[in-house]
Amino acid sequence: MRALLSSLDRQLAGDIEQLNKLVDIAKSSRVLSESPMNIYSALRMTDERVKSIVDEVRAKTLDPFRVVPISYGRALDAVSMPTLTALIEALLDRSDGGAWAAIEILSMVTHGDKDLPPEIPALIKLAILAPVIADGGKGNTGHAEHALERLIRRLAASDAIDDAFARGFAQQIERACRSVGGHYNRPADALRAGLTIIVKHAPLGAWAVLAGFYEVATRSERDRLEMIIAATKPFAFDVIRTGSGVLFETPQAAMLEWVQQDPEGRIAFLLSFYPILEQVDDAWTWHPALQELADLYGRLAEFRNALRSRMLPSSYGGSLEKHLRSFRVPLDSWAKHPQLGNWSGRMLSDIDSWLEHEAAWH
Repeated sequence: MRALLSSLDRQLAGDIEQLNKLVDIAKSSRVLSESPMNIYSALRMTDERVKSIVDEVRAKTLDPFRVVPISYGRALDAVSMPTLTALIEALLDRSDGGAWAAIEILSMVTHGDKDLPPEIPALIKLAILAPVIADGGKGNTGHAEHALERLIRRLAASDAIDDAFARGFAQQIERACRSVGGHYNRPADALRAGLTIIVKHAPLGAWAVLAGFYEVATRSERDRLEMIIAATKPFAFDVIRTGSGVLFETPQAAMLEWVQQDPEGRIAFLLSFYPILEQVDDAWTWHPALQELADLYGRLAEFRNALRSRMLPSSYGGSLEKHLRSFRVPLDSWAKHPQLGNWSGRMLSDIDSWLEHEAAWH
């Protein structure tokens, strides 16, 4: 029946009176009228029809995610920008998934476009920065989160990521870390993926917000933040855990100036995402950035505790054997370090004991 409705809609294109009669007949159908979107998704999308959908969205007679299919197959290409904007704004006013529906629609609207129309970046930013996005989606949101990441990539390709947007996105991360939303009380993966893109274009905007948040965050909020900025996700398998997290894109001068103002309270934040080791040929050595921090702050217990946490993570998948063995030579190189010599010796002993226990267990 939907196929017949679609065919008649195309045949009657231009005849407003007949088209209105067709829609009235469709609405009188018991099968089609069970869901208004059964009718709308079979019709060509025009400004008038989308305005009718906007009215139903605002009246809360349509579930936001039931609106998404009208964007499939470039169906909104003929709709004017003011009407598209009205649809997105109506969805954003809905707290029951409207922002995620808007994200999916904008992803479909921009799919395949080499260049974005000038009005679209602002509309994308409006949707991405909707406060409810920080809570993550409900149910199976993989497609919607992928759409969010894709839209941020489109903004980056259009050179539309600035400090203001970076600050706004970082505030989304702050909201996510303060809330108990997301899957299993974890921030949405889309926030981590999005930040990875944003800091390549406007690192200082994101840094200012997240560094400030770290100082006032509770322990659980810091744990959630680390899930986003750390080098690896919790419980990740077969990954290098000693690389850099996303915030390492921030200019080092800004980070070092920040930590200098309160080393004891701030050094652990840097160590949560700084690179620890680098591999030169077949040998592991301390990363130059980490070595610089060690020379400056190795005297602090906060530095040593944070580095130990990176070396011996509490949450991981698979075996840590390869990971721990990579530290043996770097730790040995600190044997005569004026601030870290004794500590590195104790760490070597702890690692050797762990490796012996692992070997005996297997």
